[in-house]
Amino acid sequence: MEESMLNSLFGLEHDIALFIFKEKVVKFSNLKDKFLLDKITVYKIRTAINNLQSKKIIEKSGNGKGTVYMINRNDIAGKHAYMQLLKSLEIDLKNN
Repeated sequence: MEESMLNSLFGLEHDIALFIFKEKVVKFSNLKDKFLLDKITVYKIRTAINNLQSKKIIEKSGNGKGTVYMINRNDIAGKHAYMQLLKSLEIDLKNN
């Protein structure tokens, strides 16, 4: 996997991936509930989700309202992102 792919996980993409990592499985409505409070548009949330899927960091299952998102641990990119998110979570816990 390219190092740049792992380093590109920041901002909203990082926050969404970390939220999915913590929750295990989320629906789009969960993401809207979480991030619309921060004045982030639905368009930006969808774009971040699409980017995370393109990078193979998250995967989706189902269709329509039954769609759920989870960290993709079956692909090398997802495994690396999983480890990065775990380290990020450890740092957050130490700082709080």
